[in-house]
Amino acid sequence: MEILATYSLHPITLRKQLWKYDTNARKVVLIL
Repeated sequence: MEILATYSLHPITLRKQLWKYDTNARKVVLIL
């Protein structure tokens, strides 16, 4: 939820970095 909130607050450049962080977090969840 916090990540989605930051999507609308940060510029596109930071949005891309958050997207990478989000995908990495999903991979960790799949591993667990």
